[in-house]
Amino acid sequence: MAAILRFSDELAEGKQRTCSFLLEKDLIEEESKVYHRYAQVTDIEIDRNLERISITYDINIPSDFNETAQAEFRELMLFSYHRAVKLDIERRYTKYYSDVLKQFKYVSVQYNFYIDEIPIQVELNGITFEDRYPIPGEGNAETKEEAEKHFVNMDKSYEISTLIKSINSVKAQ
Repeated sequence: MAAILRFSDELAEGKQRTCSFLLEKDLIEEESKVYHRYAQVTDIEIDRNLERISITYDINIPSDFNETAQAEFRELMLFSYHRAVKLDIERRYTKYYSDVLKQFKYVSVQYNFYIDEIPIQVELNGITFEDRYPIPGEGNAETKEEAEKHFVNMDKSYEISTLIKSINSVKAQ
């Protein structure tokens, strides 16, 4: 039961965990804002048939993608990397304690970007975290920066400065 509860807590992210009104009116404590922005952009699907957990992030970027907006984007991306890696670590860990969770073989992560709610094309492949054996010396990406390195090792396009350049390039078109 503890394993199921632990994993369920990781899967419970999403719009139901925040209030858009409070975010829009700036009524959320500064240190909590990233959690609420994260919940607002996150959609987690449990797909038994494909034996996976699917995370989709729908991130809206303001048309004025200034330094402040870029800093908020960076913070949200780092946070999302960290949460996706954490969800996968929990998936791999808890399935050893519950047969119900063994069927989930991987976590897929997809990012969709929008400028003022209009979809834009940013060249970014989905990421898939599959079962793997522990490798000595390989960390669990316990910090946001380690999580970014984990994503970048899988696909260099996930480096946040590269993403910001790509978004600015799309905006310039």
